Amino acid sequence: MALTRVAAQGGSDPSANLVVIVSAQNKARALSYAVVRSIFMGVPTYTAEGSPYVPLTQAPQTPVRVAFDQQFLGLDPDAVGRYWVDQRIRARATPPRTIPSVDTLRRVVATLPEAIAYVRADELRPGVVPVAIDGVDFRDPSYRYKMTQLASLTSRCDQAPCAVAYTRYRAIFTWF
Repeated sequence: MALTRVAAQGGSDPSANLVVIVSAQNKARALSYAVVRSIFMGVPTYTAEGSPYVPLTQAPQTPVRVAFDQQFLGLDPDAVGRYWVDQRIRARATPPRTIPSVDTLRRVVATLPEAIAYVRADELRPGVVPVAIDGVDFRDPSYRYKMTQLASLTSRCDQAPCAVAYTRYRAIFTWF
């Protein structure tokens, strides 16, 4: 599957942007797209202090998770599940920890300097800071990672094949 970054369709409302966040204690204020992708694909990546990043993700099938996986990983929900099953079988990498609520996600990121996650721009709160991607701040009109263009992809995930794949994915990870 070819990796594609989805260009924004529609307006430039920054609250609709998908924002990568780190703790205010973390010195990173900008990362490349490639580094963010590597972190969330399980490639060991280190902070400026030398600690490994701890990627945290939102619950599967949520619009923010689907948007992140599509735009940063280049994978739809089914492909993400297959990727992590393959990684587990080959003992190559472990998936990011899933945090079920945005409030808990922000609290964990705020207290753990190595944590990295993502939220919608309107979900930013004190204690976490946004990370510019490839030098572009999420408030910049040229920022490419938006929620708006993913309505069709999100609605596809409500269909049976996606739900079946997720159920299989969860069953396998419970077994390990």
